[in-house]
Amino acid sequence: MNSSSLIIMLDHVSKKYHQKYAIKDINITFNEGILHMITGPNGSGKSTILKCIMGILHYDGNIQIQPVKIGYAPEHYVMPDYMTILDFLYQIGRIKSNNSITLNEDLNKLLELFQLKEHQNQMIGKLSNGMKQKVNLIQALIHNPKILLLDEPTNAIDTLTEKNLINYIKTRSKTSLIIISTHQPEKFAFKNKKVYTIQQGCIQG
Repeated sequence: MNSSSLIIMLDHVSKKYHQKYAIKDINITFNEGILHMITGPNGSGKSTILKCIMGILHYDGNIQIQPVKIGYAPEHYVMPDYMTILDFLYQIGRIKSNNSITLNEDLNKLLELFQLKEHQNQMIGKLSNGMKQKVNLIQALIHNPKILLLDEPTNAIDTLTEKNLINYIKTRSKTSLIIISTHQPEKFAFKNKKVYTIQQGCIQG
């Protein structure tokens, strides 16, 4: 791979569950500087592709990816109910970030972006699904990753936060490698994007 640009390359990647393919013979090269969207119905394999890239699942085939910071927001993220939003995200930031000096500043900016600043001391166990989704997204962004994988990022969030998120992704996609799965690709009305449609585990077209 060219070390001067970020690339994720999937080469004949397949994943089976009990002899049934979740994804089959996927060949895609994702490049930086463009938004990549994977779309398709529930159970089509969108999340499985992201999990394979993250190394969460064992798979057949080969995935090449550079050793850079990766941010991943799964569709369902398990968080500790007993921690506050601020405490949880601060601890995640300390684990992920190489620059503790700017952590507080970066975290404050993200809390403002996702409309969570005034709720930062609430316990995670008492949050709505929409607020938990915002925390999920922030934990993926807190360390300024060069590669960003977002699984259904607009699920359950309010209209203003969705607008802020889409604008954020639009800006970041110019200089980073971003892949999202979404049921609603029309929400991301970017000129510089590529859409991959997956059905029954196979990329269409």
